[in-house]
Amino acid sequence: MGKDAKVSVLTKYLHPSRLINQVLPNAESNHRLQNCIIVRLEVKKIRRLDQLAVVLKHDDFKTNDGAFEEIYTVSRWCSVTEEGPSDFFFSNDELNNRGESNGAGNDAVDTADKELPAVVGQINSRGMQDGDVLNLQGQVEIDDDNAPAPENIPSNGPDAADEIFSDWGHDGVCQRRQAGGRNNEASVFNFGGHSGVPSILQTFEMMFPKEFVETVIIKETNKKLEDNKITYGEFLIWLGLWFFMGTTHFGDRREFWSTKAIDAFEGTPFRFNDFMSRNRFENILLALTLTNHHPPAYVDRFWEIRQLLSEWNNNMKWRFSPSWISCLDESMSKWVGKYSCPGFCCVPRKPWPLGNEYHTVACGTSGVLYSMELVEGKDAPQQVTKEFTELGKTVGLLLRLTKSIWGSSKVLVLDSGFCVLQGIAELRKKGIFAAALIKKRRYCPRYIKGDAIKEHFKNKPIGAVDATKGRLDDTAVEIHCLKEPDYTMMLMSSYGTLEHVGEDKNRTYVENNVSVQKTIKYPELIYNHFQYRDAVDAHNSSRMYPIALEETWKTTRWPCRVFCFLLAVTEVNCRLVLTNIYKQPDMSQQQFRKLFSRELLHNKYLCQPKPQGKRKSKRISDPDHCLVSLPKNRTFRKTSIVFTKTAYIQLVCSGCGKCRIRTYCPCTPGRVICSSCFADHVRLLEK
Repeated sequence: MGKDAKVSVLTKYLHPSRLINQVLPNAESNHRLQNCIIVRLEVKKIRRLDQLAVVLKHDDFKTNDGAFEEIYTVSRWCSVTEEGPSDFFFSNDELNNRGESNGAGNDAVDTADKELPAVVGQINSRGMQDGDVLNLQGQVEIDDDNAPAPENIPSNGPDAADEIFSDWGHDGVCQRRQAGGRNNEASVFNFGGHSGVPSILQTFEMMFPKEFVETVIIKETNKKLEDNKITYGEFLIWLGLWFFMGTTHFGDRREFWSTKAIDAFEGTPFRFNDFMSRNRFENILLALTLTNHHPPAYVDRFWEIRQLLSEWNNNMKWRFSPSWISCLDESMSKWVGKYSCPGFCCVPRKPWPLGNEYHTVACGTSGVLYSMELVEGKDAPQQVTKEFTELGKTVGLLLRLTKSIWGSSKVLVLDSGFCVLQGIAELRKKGIFAAALIKKRRYCPRYIKGDAIKEHFKNKPIGAVDATKGRLDDTAVEIHCLKEPDYTMMLMSSYGTLEHVGEDKNRTYVENNVSVQKTIKYPELIYNHFQYRDAVDAHNSSRMYPIALEETWKTTRWPCRVFCFLLAVTEVNCRLVLTNIYKQPDMSQQQFRKLFSRELLHNKYLCQPKPQGKRKSKRISDPDHCLVSLPKNRTFRKTSIVFTKTAYIQLVCSGCGKCRIRTYCPCTPGRVICSSCFADHVRLLEK
């Protein structure tokens, strides 16, 4: 390394960040800037430390008058691609001594992360504790379930609540039944022509966008793999190894490729060498690309995964038809690095409180999760506009997530975070009936007079129900209430009656210093709420426990985490489809994962050996005796065909010991035979 040498540098380690982001606003995490020319060595302030930096110039970084703008990085991140004049080589003393006394050379440590409390790295493993939210306040975006929806914040204008709802009482007419809504079951649209019950792999290909994997992910990944291309069958093996890892707890991922004998008390319980080499596995991971779109001209930290999320949602729209009722709630994907994770937030009420939050919709009866949207928060670029935002943040979200079931007269169960009456009315206009739990979050939801409702139920007995109807934007809306011992439960809706359904529920409370027991029964709307409100939470639980794929897949590339999250969601969906739609025997998620990984590792898309042509001899053309070639990147290990980094490795003929060939007879795998020795081989075995 020396002056005028050409080097390549990982873009994420280049400084100053302002200039780098201006020229390369959306560089991938593994992007390298090539053909940088070294100007000199100089001590620079990097990560708040005085460090010895290599000052560089590059053709992409110039001022308007054509002068070079200097960029710099720590010397360890420079990879020399072309040496400069030997007279200008840097000595070891120059590279190691200058700036080291001030703690230089630790560029890999992101000192900015130290601004967050030390507790951040522990929260996802131990959960939230008292004081954690206070420590994170102002440094991390927090969704603590206490902030009101933007549409419910009072405006300066007059409140029209008195004009929305009329007197109490219900006429017994359900708007959904009147519109012809039926309680249908969930179903899958099978475009693959599979008859009967599909296999686990066929179910996966229905639930995950196969065409996108083949035409985008594999194609773009192969551009980085250069000559050693990956096929769809090998990509499934690569995914299968990830799922197979997720069947056990382990330390270092490389232990799965150890050459040591399997030990019951040390290392991993199985090896992957027969499926794929470790170098090949890691090369695919390094080259993995999830989009064929070019980075936009503006800063968008989500650009690499927008196409992936859109394709997943579109695939579920055309493949899956949910049942008559669905649930909308939040899901979390774990990540602990605030600065490497766009949309990073803290949701204290979740088992995984730190990471990315997704708004998700799951079928109430089958449990299949079929629609999602990533919460971008303050990192959302202003240039990217979303549909229906003119109706409000919450209303727009509800409409986007339910677009696949518009006009179906299906039901949507919402928690108190979405209790916006305008949203209930807009969904009704789109042919969806919804009900949301009413909860006061600093303010009562707009159009809802909470104090008046409580006063109405003040002297009513426990278990009393009542409802009031109204109209918002010429759309029928309702409020249904149930008197509980400690509170009055309220739901805003666009459907339902006061008809009692379901099992009896026992309530114990104190009245006049006497313990009283009473049996009540829920009305239809409240019964549906309690029955189906946990659909998303149940799906999240299956995805996260006992061994989450997101904990198995340890990565420093955030786009890989989004891909991993979608794979984990799809895995749970596959089990639920086979169990609840195709009525197959239920099993734990871990049992299912073992079967799933086995089908991926032994998938039908792997290259099968084929005869090299017709043989003149009838005996030689016998299917038990024919010469076939080893597939590309395959060799023998004993009697098994295994992966090798060499594309067409040459083996020595087991007959003459002279020819170097790749042909063998299927009757004796592991022994390569040349064409000259093949006839002797057949005669010997047929004696």
